[in-house]
Amino acid sequence: MTGFRASDPTENATPAGTTATGLVGGLVGARVGGRVAILVNGLPASGKSTLAPRLARALGLPLFAKDVIKETHADVLGVHPPDDRPQRAWNAALGRAASETMWALLADAPLGAVLESSWRADVRPLVQAGLAQANVARTVEIWCDVPADVSYDRDRIRWASQHRIHGARISAAEWTAMVADGRPLALGPVRRVDTTGPVDVDALTAWCRTELGWA
Repeated sequence: MTGFRASDPTENATPAGTTATGLVGGLVGARVGGRVAILVNGLPASGKSTLAPRLARALGLPLFAKDVIKETHADVLGVHPPDDRPQRAWNAALGRAASETMWALLADAPLGAVLESSWRADVRPLVQAGLAQANVARTVEIWCDVPADVSYDRDRIRWASQHRIHGARISAAEWTAMVADGRPLALGPVRRVDTTGPVDVDALTAWCRTELGWA
């Protein structure tokens, strides 16, 4: 497993809804206009990790997913702490390391990237600092919009198959606090997307290109 998933803009297949000329023009525009960040955000199990790879391929950008990075760190460093810290504290430490890794990868991505994680309002200053650290010129945000109870049920169903670094199931109190802060960061234009069913990735790609000035 690698710490990030990247799409190759030189693949033979042209992203749906985008001509080869349009894709090249978009990439050139991004290079001229500065590094971009497309944040795919939402509550846990809201459909982010399903949507983000499709959007990255359509935009011809790499994808950096925080959980993929964190799980890879855990594969190397271990699921359990090397000292007497609780597992939840170790989980949080690897989460911080994953975030810093993501910003470092973004800073090295010439055009920018699609980034996927669950960023809530309480971590907005940290995300803002990370984007500044990566010298991002323009940011747009996709909020995966599902009812909180749907997200909660999905999260409980997937828990048994999750990487063990994520630890124990989230408690009802933790979930309530998470939902209370569960809204877009609004560090740039925001598009709310209903992810309870299929998503029109072509339309979403067109919106991103327009907001980024690639259209």
